[in-house]
Amino acid sequence: MSVQVGDIIPEATLHYVPFDPNEDITACPRPIPYKLHEQLKGKKAIIFAIPGPFTPTCSETHVPGYLNAHEALKAKGVNEVICISVVDGFIMNAFAKAYKAGDKVIMAGDGSAEFSKALGLTQDLTKAGMGIRSKRFAIIVDDLVVKYVGVEEGPGVNASGVDAVLAKFNSLQLETQVFQSQPADYVFFHLFTGSLQVMAAGFFNLYVLSDGILLSTIYLLSQHFRDSPVWFMFGIRLKALYLPWAIIAQKFVMSGGEIPKASIAGLLSAHIYYYLTTIYPSQGGRRYLQTPEFLKQFFSNRPRNSQTNMFGRHAWGSGRRLDS
Repeated sequence: MSVQVGDIIPEATLHYVPFDPNEDITACPRPIPYKLHEQLKGKKAIIFAIPGPFTPTCSETHVPGYLNAHEALKAKGVNEVICISVVDGFIMNAFAKAYKAGDKVIMAGDGSAEFSKALGLTQDLTKAGMGIRSKRFAIIVDDLVVKYVGVEEGPGVNASGVDAVLAKFNSLQLETQVFQSQPADYVFFHLFTGSLQVMAAGFFNLYVLSDGILLSTIYLLSQHFRDSPVWFMFGIRLKALYLPWAIIAQKFVMSGGEIPKASIAGLLSAHIYYYLTTIYPSQGGRRYLQTPEFLKQFFSNRPRNSQTNMFGRHAWGSGRRLDS
C-alpha cells in the first residue's frame, strides 16, 4: 500500500552532502546520514522524488521549479525542501552543484530505495537500464504527518510539481484562514464557482477541473491578502492581488497566444462569488448569495478544537505509522 494523507512517514536514513559555497565542482566529500524523523520532527517539509538526476524532465522542469519557488515556499512556512532519488549521495551532491541548488533544496540519495519502498512509491525501470527507482512524486509533511501526496501516473510534471504543492498550500490557507471555522461556507464556495465553470464549459468546451479551480482559489486568496508578497516564475516578487493576472498572462504566452479560457472562467467565477458575498454587501447592498442551511447543518459550522497542528487543522492523534 502506498502512502496516504494522515500517515506518519516511515523512519529512514537518506545520505547527502551539506551545502558548502566554497566546494569545488570536482570535490567528492563523503555524504552524511539524514535521519528523517530526527530532522523533520516539528517541521513543515516538502519531499519530492525524481527518477534520476541529470535526466531531462528532472533537470529541465521538476527541480528548477522548486529552486525558483524557494521564497514562495518559505512564505508558506516550509522549513525544508528535500529532493530524493534512488542513487547515492555522491551523485546527488554533483547534481546539486551542477544545478546550483545551494541551500534551497537538500539533494539526498535514497541509495537502497529504503524510503521509496516504505512509501510504496517505487517503479521498475530495468528496461530503461535504470533498475528500481522511485516514482516521480511530492509529499507535504507536517511534524512527520503526511498532508499531501502527489504522484505522477504519466510523463511530465503535474501533481508532483511545485505549482501543485503551492496550490495545496493555497487551499489550506483558504480553509484555515478565510473560511476558519466555516466548513460549510468553504464547501459552498467550491460548489458555486465549480457550477459556474461547468456552465461555462458547455459554451466553450473547457476542462473545468484543472486550471479553472486553481485560479478560482488563487483569486479569492488574492482578494483577502491583497498586499501580501508572493513569488512567481523565477523568483519574481509581486503583491498577491496581481498573482491571478500574472498566471493568466504566463499561460497566454506559454501557449503561443491561445486565450486560457478555463483559467479566466475560474477567475470570473470567484470574482462573482467575492462580489456577491463581500463587495456588494460592504457597500450597503443585500447579500444575495448565502450558504444553504442544509450545508451548514451537514457540515456543522463551529469553532475549531484548540488542539490544532501547524496547518491550523485538527490534531486528532499521532497518526498511523506507514511501515508498521
